[in-house]
Amino acid sequence: MLPPPTGPHVTLPTYAFQHQRYWLPNPGRSAGAAPAAATAPAPTAGPPGTDPAAELAARLAPLDGADRHRAVLDLVLTHAAALLGHSGTAAVEPERPFAAAGFDSMLAVTFRNRLGTATGVPLPPTAVFDHPTPAALAAHLHERLAAPPEPRRPVLAQLDRLADALAGAGTDTPDADEIGARLRDLLRAWDGRRPRDGGTDGAEGADTATATADELFELLDNQYGA
Repeated sequence: MLPPPTGPHVTLPTYAFQHQRYWLPNPGRSAGAAPAAATAPAPTAGPPGTDPAAELAARLAPLDGADRHRAVLDLVLTHAAALLGHSGTAAVEPERPFAAAGFDSMLAVTFRNRLGTATGVPLPPTAVFDHPTPAALAAHLHERLAAPPEPRRPVLAQLDRLADALAGAGTDTPDADEIGARLRDLLRAWDGRRPRDGGTDGAEGADTATATADELFELLDNQYGA
């Protein structure tokens, strides 16, 4: 029989019985920080029923051009830092690309949604890639906020939501073929309703029957302003 232990008790690891997701660290964020940050409340979220975009507009109204731009840049940096798991904006450099800071496609869409809510400016799902640094995105937002409000375009808003849904589904979904076929059918039906000029439509004769999903969305972007 072994003698009773005389030293302190040591807790043995129980890895084999745990089910926990582990995330590899990316540049600019610590392991496990990004998934939690993506589901955390937005930094500027106020009490239920408040309108963040209206609050931002009221805050920007008395500022001059330079101060307005700085306020918008601070907003972009604050949301970026929160999604990357940082406690402050010092770790997010205005001129450093989002990709180098640790943004992936999931964070990019979440970031775009939060900035849209905070500013009231509709942004495409590719906003982070179209404006690849916080400074560039802030300049774009500042320009849009200073411009007169655009009229509501409900169909284009629905196309934006569709683009978000497709970005979340991924091309490896089991329904990929059916999704592509239905998108082509919708586009052919839309082309059939548009006036023709010299036998070609605004897409310069693009063959929508064989177009890929990426080509279809590029066509929507270029021709219909989606």
